Amino acid sequence: MSRVRGAAAMAERLTLERVEIRPVVVPLGRPVVSRVGLFEHWPLILIDLFTAQGVVGRSYLAPYLQQAVRYIVPALEDLAAARQGQPLAPLDDFAAGHLAGALSVPLSGTRFSTKAAFVLAPDRPIVVAATDEAEAEGAIRGLRSVGVLDIPGYVLGSGPEPLPVVEVGELDELLADGAELVDVREKDERDSGYIPGSRNIPYRLLALGEADLPRDRPIVTICETGPRATIAASLLAARGFDARPVANGGIDDWTAAGKPTVEFRRCGS
Repeated sequence: MSRVRGAAAMAERLTLERVEIRPVVVPLGRPVVSRVGLFEHWPLILIDLFTAQGVVGRSYLAPYLQQAVRYIVPALEDLAAARQGQPLAPLDDFAAGHLAGALSVPLSGTRFSTKAAFVLAPDRPIVVAATDEAEAEGAIRGLRSVGVLDIPGYVLGSGPEPLPVVEVGELDELLADGAELVDVREKDERDSGYIPGSRNIPYRLLALGEADLPRDRPIVTICETGPRATIAASLLAARGFDARPVANGGIDDWTAAGKPTVEFRRCGS
């Protein structure tokens, strides 16, 4: 059987009832300059998740451009409607135990098909690992929508391999002990503020190779809020690295805690 590469194996815990999506505009204390313009106000899309087991909490998207909101909100509403009544798979379940060599690309996250296409090997068969048949079939449909067609089948259930998860509050100690910090966001995201000493390798590029990453110490991956960091860490762990994602937080939490970041302004921006 080929190595398992597909959706994360996760236990069913919560069932989605509805999602409330609300665009807001937040005034900034000082203008933000990027290559797409100068911003004095920051458009946000607030997302409240309601499940049969209670309210999960609030997250948000920052679309940068106000005019993008009118396209993103309907897309989110369509996605929420498609997932209504289905189980939600938390990232932590992949960390608790997965099959050796599996990659964490959760179906319940955003842009499953696109993310999976970025990190899956195009010349190898893909076996999906899922909680149940419905999740497996959803993942297979998503993969086929982006041209991933060599899918012999799926397996259900978790596995014996753990993935250590790092909290934002643990970063200082890990970095002091020599851990390598890899920021897996895109370059333009990183420019707005990154942790000093971190290295930038977007998660989708890690699928092409390890870029001379060290094997003698832990590699901590971080993104905006956690999902891409977990994908990146699963990629590295499958190749034998001691990879640990900041899975339940990210740069936003680091900044909110008053920790230092570096901004990079490119010529002409």
